[in-house]
Amino acid sequence: MRASAYTCRQPHPLLSSPRKALFFIHPCITCALLWMLWGLAPESGWAHHSDIKPPVNFSPDQVQALAHNPVWLKLLHYKDGQDEQSEVLTKEFFLSQNGKQDPAAELHATLAAYSQPWSADDNTHARCRFPARYFWLSQHVSLPEYTPQPSQCTRLSKWSLPGQVTSTSLFLVSGYLGNPASVFGHTLLKFNTDSHDDQAGLFDLTVNYGALVPENESTLRYIIYGIGGGYQAGFSDRYFYTQDLVYSRTEFRDIWDYQLRLSDDQQQLLIFHLWEILGKKFTYYFFHKNCAARLAELLELILEEPLLDNARLWYAPVEIFHHFEEIDRSRQEVGKKGLIQSIRFIPSVESTLYYRFDQLGKDEKEAVQTVIEKGTGTLQESLKQIDVEQQPAVLDTLLAYFNYRLVEEAPNPAEEILQSKKDLLLARLGLPPRTTPLEQPPELASPAKGNPPLLTGLGIGHNKIRNSYVRLHLAPFTQESVGRNSLGGDELTVLDTVVGIGEEDFFVDRFDLLRIRKLKTNHALIHEKNPWSWQLRAGMESVEEDGVAEQDFFFRFGAGRARKFGNDITAYALLEVSAHTEQPHARLFPHIGVLTDFGRIKSRIYGGASLSYQDHLEAMYGIELQYHISARSALSLLGEKDTIAVELKWYW
Repeated sequence: MRASAYTCRQPHPLLSSPRKALFFIHPCITCALLWMLWGLAPESGWAHHSDIKPPVNFSPDQVQALAHNPVWLKLLHYKDGQDEQSEVLTKEFFLSQNGKQDPAAELHATLAAYSQPWSADDNTHARCRFPARYFWLSQHVSLPEYTPQPSQCTRLSKWSLPGQVTSTSLFLVSGYLGNPASVFGHTLLKFNTDSHDDQAGLFDLTVNYGALVPENESTLRYIIYGIGGGYQAGFSDRYFYTQDLVYSRTEFRDIWDYQLRLSDDQQQLLIFHLWEILGKKFTYYFFHKNCAARLAELLELILEEPLLDNARLWYAPVEIFHHFEEIDRSRQEVGKKGLIQSIRFIPSVESTLYYRFDQLGKDEKEAVQTVIEKGTGTLQESLKQIDVEQQPAVLDTLLAYFNYRLVEEAPNPAEEILQSKKDLLLARLGLPPRTTPLEQPPELASPAKGNPPLLTGLGIGHNKIRNSYVRLHLAPFTQESVGRNSLGGDELTVLDTVVGIGEEDFFVDRFDLLRIRKLKTNHALIHEKNPWSWQLRAGMESVEEDGVAEQDFFFRFGAGRARKFGNDITAYALLEVSAHTEQPHARLFPHIGVLTDFGRIKSRIYGGASLSYQDHLEAMYGIELQYHISARSALSLLGEKDTIAVELKWYW
């Protein structure tokens, strides 16, 4: 994770044009300044300079003010921008022995180190190691012969490559259920160069933040350490193609590219600071010091608006993008240019495959299915049934499918899959090239265009046990199936809690520790790894037992199939098994459900029968109907067998 380990192709600069030297002041003036600062500093182990004299018009109060400036504290990663302690664990990040606890001592040491002579290895000089500090200080203090990127700093130049960065992007990566740490999504930072020989930006620099987890770590230990701060973490740099390989082509996750509108100075300060912290260690906390929170800290260094104002206990990756949307609207309302330059949807390999398959006609789909089922030996015969103009589309779809299979079976794909791809490539080379590029899947709206993840609600409920009661609703993270999101009927909700206030008591009406629904509505191709839809729910709910309200703790899991009808209706049929603390303890629940999406009005209707080992059969049915007043508020109606509730929801 050392920054210098990043190998860049030449000439591929990443920084905007180098800034000219800001000040041409005699070196004695700055030496005097450094002497005055040294006299104020506590004993911190940095070198004594006997030729430094006090500068003019730079008082001790001004030194202290500079040392406690919010930007300086952010450059040192002091916790929450306060004067307590830096969150960086790596000692080499500090020039002063007391720099981790004393921002003034670190300022003194940083200024003193500026005038130190260049050594045999110039890259170890403070001006090369901490370019962001000096870039910012140059705007407040006269630094002699200052240039943002000294020629002696060869490693910095090879990494930052000044001159060609055109913009900065933050990527929102959709959730991935294969890894607990990725369920809620991920964020990446990318510096765009818009190179003519790399229009996809595959060789642009991306920066990632993640926990340093040992190989073969157990899931239980992974969860406990991730939540409790048992892992160290850090920033790492990669070419974008390596990130694209992991997220889009291996884990099949969609990506939204938020290109930000930053000034040259903002962009340069951000890049310089990333150089300073690459390879430095932090403590990782899954909930509030994760990838999104750390990248938000970096961007708060250059933005006036806050990005972490609700990040005390929980900060999901999508939250930073909701902040982007708010900042963009606020700026435009006062006549300024927005923060968001553009939003680009990057579909996963899986999304692209299904889209291309869906665009085929009936005969073309049958040809694709035949080759997949019976092998490429049937390819020539299958293609004879297809118009010559449509044969490239069939072969392109088959190539997309076998590429998909190769990724699924990596690192040891079956030999028949490798051979099938070779046969298809040879067949495709025998046809004329396409005159137009392959059509890409339609844009999928960013999750940040929908409801923010924190839900609060206030409503009224009624059932025959408790009669009427007030409902208070809280969920720190929710993407509901009836919410405004890009999940297409899927659902992911954590710690969803509803409490009731009745005439005589205060009670927990429902608590969902975790609620997930994954509906696979794509047209399933033969040999697909997992065409099944499924849902999982674990928690507690208030139920009637012999005329008395009891608390039933449960775990439910169901699987089945789902199908989409047009763009507005999704139907599913699931068989669900569940375990309960209340009688009967084990139940079977076959049921069907229908989800509708008509703009502001969304609904879920379900019905079925609950069967227990005691031969007890009970009808189960319900409806959720939600009208979205805005992206931040909705009116909800919930009806189940014994309960009805109306609720006003707010999303934050």
